[in-house]
Amino acid sequence: MMPALFLGFLAVFAGAFGGRGQVLLAHLAGRGGAAGHYGLLATGLSAAVLTALLAGYAGALVDALPARARAVLVALTLVLAGAEMLRPVRLALPAEPTRSLGAILLALGWHNATDGARLVLFALAAATGAPAAAAAGGALGGMAAAALGWAGGTAFAADRRLRGARVAIGAAFLVAASVVGLAAFGLLR
Repeated sequence: MMPALFLGFLAVFAGAFGGRGQVLLAHLAGRGGAAGHYGLLATGLSAAVLTALLAGYAGALVDALPARARAVLVALTLVLAGAEMLRPVRLALPAEPTRSLGAILLALGWHNATDGARLVLFALAAATGAPAAAAAGGALGGMAAAALGWAGGTAFAADRRLRGARVAIGAAFLVAASVVGLAAFGLLR
């Protein structure tokens, strides 16, 4: 249970680093415009928790699959997560940020639910057999990433070094996918 929690934290924190949700939150925090600066932080934290719970629940649903099928699904999910991390983050940042925390929650939730970090969390929840622990770790990692983006503001959102970090993390996800895939077919022991 503890490895799933720790891996969930690391995977989501690393996978969310420089992602669309974190960059949007940093942009909104730096520009102002949300209903209360701490309200924006609470919205970002809520989106991180909700999407981690969703990924953990989805991972629990595939628990009924045979072990080999589950391993192949995990490998394919890691490939998708790695590919998403390698793709440049192109976001249409609003010039006049919305003041609706509900709209911000929906936007952050969508960005978070479709990013590589939550795909890896889904894979961890499916692979470890401890979806609740993986989801809890993912929620903590997502909250840490959201808080980092919120605290960094527009300077964080504009930092070009984020791209290099995302490429390195995406490559690590692809290596993990290769290892899991090869092990699933008995080519790696």
